[in-house]
Amino acid sequence: MVRKYLKLLVYAAFLASLAYYMITPISHSAIDKAFISAGLILLTDAVLSFVSAFIKQAVKDRRDQYELRSIASYALYLTALVAVLFVWIEDPQTFVLGFGIMGAGFVIVFQDALLSIAAFAYIILVKPFSVGDRVEIGNNRGDVIDIDVFSTKLMEIGEWVKADQVTGRLVIIPNNVVFKSPITNYTKDFNFIWDEVYVPVTYGSDWKKATKILLDAAKNASEKMSRLAAHEIKELSSKYFLKEKDLDPHVYAELTDNWIGLSLRYVVPAAERRQVHNRVSTEVLERIGKARRIRIASESMSVELTKGSR
Repeated sequence: MVRKYLKLLVYAAFLASLAYYMITPISHSAIDKAFISAGLILLTDAVLSFVSAFIKQAVKDRRDQYELRSIASYALYLTALVAVLFVWIEDPQTFVLGFGIMGAGFVIVFQDALLSIAAFAYIILVKPFSVGDRVEIGNNRGDVIDIDVFSTKLMEIGEWVKADQVTGRLVIIPNNVVFKSPITNYTKDFNFIWDEVYVPVTYGSDWKKATKILLDAAKNASEKMSRLAAHEIKELSSKYFLKEKDLDPHVYAELTDNWIGLSLRYVVPAAERRQVHNRVSTEVLERIGKARRIRIASESMSVELTKGSR
């Protein structure tokens, strides 16, 4: 609200100054150019406000709204900057020559900043990630919350917090990093990942019943998610060369020296891994606790004492 009133105050001050200037008999070229420049900037701001309101009403998806507003903002302000430059420049040819000479030195001195601008264009056009995606860039993981000309901002996940939940820290990554580090996108074109729950049971346990408990728990927690994942992976297969994937929950058994390891594998939305993992684990614990012939194994030593014969 304060910003809105401040903007109206700036417009009113400009109009008042313009009215005073027009009735003043004194004319100065620099003042003319200053008023034209200010008028162009304010006109650009007014057009951007109108375009933003139109985008908000016409586009329902928040991610698309953000991207369209960003593109419109940069395009309009870049156009205004070029227009203002031509207002102040009397000899365009001299300006182009001087700009070319200065530009060479500018590229050398500010190469990282210019590389970030080029990376911004790459991000907007190629879309290796977008606002709302969960990504890993270099050693940084998080949800993309903002992309500007020079940097990308992530709401960090991981670190000391387990299972890909947010830490509360904001990570600011220069855009040029996308040209130097691999980008892992958790949600581009496919919003699901595979998760696993590992349960060790003793060799005397009914491992077949334990397997059924694991599968039932996964189906109860992720049946609807599996249908959505199947729809998305079908679309993904039409876009990329991707072999058919089995999205149903599966349990894989492993024999060790101490126990039978049962690994439950199932699909889950990338942003909900810990919540679903908790639901599956809770149901498994409750049902195994009621089962008579299933015991969860642990790394412990059993010592049996037998009475020796005399």
